[in-house]
Amino acid sequence: MKPLIILLTLLPLLSLAQKVQVNEYDKFTKQRRIELQPVRIYTSGKANVNISYSASGSVLYLQLSGAGWGASAVDEGQELLFLCSNDSIVSAKSTAVQTAEVNSSFQTAFKHSYFVKMSDVKLLSGCTVIGLRKYGLGDEHNLKIPMANALKIKSLSALFLEELRIGNIFRNVQEIPVSEVAKHVGDSVRFCTKVYNARYFQSVANKPTVLDVNDNPSSPLNVIIWEQDRKNFGNAPEILYNQKEVCITGLVQSYNNLPQIVVKNRNQISLKSSLSLAEVDKFTGDSVTVAGRVMGSKFLSNSPTSPLLLNLTSADPNKQLTVLINSKDRGNFGPSPESYFLNKDIKVTGKVEMYGGEPQIVVQSKNQITEVPLQMVQAKDTPQAGQLVEPVTNPGMANTGVRAVANKSGEKAASFPGGQDALLSFIKSNVVCPESELQMGEKKVVVAKFLIKPDGTASDIQITQPGGNSFDREVIRVLKMMPKWEPHMSNGTAVPVSVTQPFTFARPGK
Repeated sequence: MKPLIILLTLLPLLSLAQKVQVNEYDKFTKQRRIELQPVRIYTSGKANVNISYSASGSVLYLQLSGAGWGASAVDEGQELLFLCSNDSIVSAKSTAVQTAEVNSSFQTAFKHSYFVKMSDVKLLSGCTVIGLRKYGLGDEHNLKIPMANALKIKSLSALFLEELRIGNIFRNVQEIPVSEVAKHVGDSVRFCTKVYNARYFQSVANKPTVLDVNDNPSSPLNVIIWEQDRKNFGNAPEILYNQKEVCITGLVQSYNNLPQIVVKNRNQISLKSSLSLAEVDKFTGDSVTVAGRVMGSKFLSNSPTSPLLLNLTSADPNKQLTVLINSKDRGNFGPSPESYFLNKDIKVTGKVEMYGGEPQIVVQSKNQITEVPLQMVQAKDTPQAGQLVEPVTNPGMANTGVRAVANKSGEKAASFPGGQDALLSFIKSNVVCPESELQMGEKKVVVAKFLIKPDGTASDIQITQPGGNSFDREVIRVLKMMPKWEPHMSNGTAVPVSVTQPFTFARPGK
């Protein structure tokens, strides 16, 4: 009888132990990784909802998954609320834009990740959850939690706290401005900023990639990606993130008395900037915003899911993106979305996936699509006299010609700070010619088109005359490094303007 009593006593502990999937030091990421198995907190007919916890280093996550309830896309920062019986509320925030998909049972299913704080896990381990509220793109979902499942949430939260104690992880992720990072050495933080420069130091030990994310010289901060982690970023993080608005999560360390954050995977960097179609396939698996024009639409009524396909293209026919709207979501986009969006410039927000070797984004809500205003000033095809620079003969330099022309009274053309000579100097100083891809005496001409916004920043870069992948990428990289322009002025008001910029790459002959 005594062994039986002991076994019955240990059963609750054994059941908890089975929920720990991983708690180990990952030698590849060089940080503690903790994962708990999902626990079912709601079941009704065809609906089910599960929660789980995980930790990557000191960053804590709560995963909510299910089908038949709450299956809608979520935006970055949208809340998941746990309502407790004592009237307290625990909030977790979505890590990124995340979509829902049709599973093998033809249910709309989702698996969404949220940032969670240590203090919130402690609250969930002590309170009785009576309700759940999940905010989605354009909607919200409410769920009553039965008492038996409320105990499961308590138990799972307590287990996660214990695994964090075992793994010696007790740091909360703190939302801070980038200017205060130096005050948080030893803390896990999250901040949003711009990558002002990105460099890959191949000749230095461990070959670090350094992202410069603070333009204040009195508060230097280095974000480091070591050589062994470059594969997690397509082996080119210095191209992926340069001149982009990002949010970064990580542990602040001190190196040579300067703050430093080591980024090991893409989950630590989320994009805020809009992407062009030329680079969207480099962000497979990420939640991004992409700009382009809908040049074609196709409603596949004979397909099992009857999807609508919007073909987003740019001036480069090789750069396309499919925006997919499933039949069940058509009603969210008006009576005839295939006609409404055709020939419109839009921005699409969602997770990039590859289908048939081509990128696509599945959208469920009209909130994921933003129409771009068509009130921009169009550029003339012919530049002003004196604006074209004579072709150069040295490799790595480029012939430039700005084609943003003020052709009306009361208008002032957009201009690079310092004028045309300063622009030429900037390009000569920064462009690197793929010389190995040029024959002796050969020239390549690349023409790019981009938008100068009213605040002077360049966006929506498109290659209208490609010169080859290496040359196109170099042009895009250099254009993204440009400082703010003087914006185009129309009757005293700054307005967006389209600018065309040719580059000529040349390799001297014998």
